Amino acid sequence: MKDLRGKDFGSLHLQGNYYLLFFGGTLCPDVCPLTLMKMTKAIRALQRSSEGKQYCKCKAVFVSVNPKTDTPQILKDFSRNLFGNELICLTSSEQQPDQLQNMLRLFKVPVGLTEEES
Repeated sequence: MKDLRGKDFGSLHLQGNYYLLFFGGTLCPDVCPLTLMKMTKAIRALQRSSEGKQYCKCKAVFVSVNPKTDTPQILKDFSRNLFGNELICLTSSEQQPDQLQNMLRLFKVPVGLTEEES
């Protein structure tokens, strides 16, 4: 995966914190933004709680399933306009669609998969 600066981003970047992963696209008309807003609201509530401040560092990670349309600039604008700097946005390069599809299979996300594949 790549971050918005085009740098490699992997599981080592997630060590030491809790993360909620969301797979979607910026062109999704309602489900993706609404779900991300709910997720961000829940994380903010957790961060404001005394237990969350002390014990739980949690962040949201948005993984684009459409690298052709979700360019780094579109992801930056999407994130900044809806979530400020709280959302970590990741994408794959167009040359890595198989890697993204394999990741989606591991997380059981049925995007673009036949019923037998999911």
